Amino acid sequence: MEKFIYFSTIAGSTFSNPVDTPLATLEPEKFYQILNIMANSTDIDILVGYLGVDVSEPEVDIKNVLITMANTIINSAKTHSKATMIVADSTITETLNDTITSIRKNAQVSGLLAYPSIDRAASAISKIIEHHRQIRR
Repeated sequence: MEKFIYFSTIAGSTFSNPVDTPLATLEPEKFYQILNIMANSTDIDILVGYLGVDVSEPEVDIKNVLITMANTIINSAKTHSKATMIVADSTITETLNDTITSIRKNAQVSGLLAYPSIDRAASAISKIIEHHRQIRR
């Protein structure tokens, strides 16, 4: 956690589990650094990048923000072996359905797991854990 001190002065950031930072939307380079810190932590088993954005900000180009966030997660995942998934929820707004679908396809082509909701991602993680428990018996 001491590696997060550099980022801890950013308003709205929390560096516990889950990590929540506006840097994901504001500064992709710092978001990339945060992802890599987490990927190198032995306390973290899987990285789940949830592409949730506050759509109440009219001046924010949500489509570009989502694509940038997803690409940052994908590029980070290429540098480590930590299991990584993207949750791209198409219920954010109907006008982004094509963008969300494209993000999930791009993530899958890049070797990441991609899900349409937190519930589906959590279910997949649960099934993987249960599968490994069955194998160990």
